[in-house]
Amino acid sequence: MTDVFEFSEYERDKFIYEFTDMTPEQVIEKKAKLEAYNKEQEEKKLQQQRQKLKKLQSRKKQYQLLSLKKKISQKNNVCYSAGADSQIIKDETKN
Repeated sequence: MTDVFEFSEYERDKFIYEFTDMTPEQVIEKKAKLEAYNKEQEEKKLQQQRQKLKKLQSRKKQYQLLSLKKKISQKNNVCYSAGADSQIIKDETKN
């Protein structure tokens, strides 16, 4: 580098250039749109995380309910199926 280039400007802030074909008003508008878009995406992400949490909690409750039914069935000689509708099936062999 030459001395002319190195010392052409002494303040670093003046080395930042704006290379765009947009007006300053358009730049402000685009930045506002970008900020709104990022906020919207963050809200969607939080919504998806909440839905996942609800699903996990409902599955945990179902598992706890099923395990509780199994414990009760062992005491009462009743067998519960692990099907979708969790119907009660009496075990005839344990009589």
